[in-house]
Amino acid sequence: MILFLDLVSQLIAAILCAAVGFIIWDIGTRSPAQVVSDVFCAAHDPRRMIGGLARFSAGLVFVLISIGLIFFAIPSIEAPRYTLYQIGTFIIALLIEVLVGDDVRPLLGFRRRVK
Repeated sequence: MILFLDLVSQLIAAILCAAVGFIIWDIGTRSPAQVVSDVFCAAHDPRRMIGGLARFSAGLVFVLISIGLIFFAIPSIEAPRYTLYQIGTFIIALLIEVLVGDDVRPLLGFRRRVK
């Protein structure tokens, strides 16, 4: 029973870490056209480029922590299904990002740029 609770708690932590990474990246609510526009605007403004790189790096750290938690959480007998666990984690994290991302993002200090 304790091993099961340990596995579940690590899976929940991995889902939350991935969700925070996706919230930082604003991946579920930002359109691809908006991303391209933001990259072109940041290319001409070094301050925005540094901010974008810092935001990308912070999101990447949380996603990598999520990947590590899943990797070390699953038992060795389940290792062939690692990819399924990771895909499921990312899908649930994307759902969390879409549902609460706009409410959490201001709490993290990110504001949406208005054109």
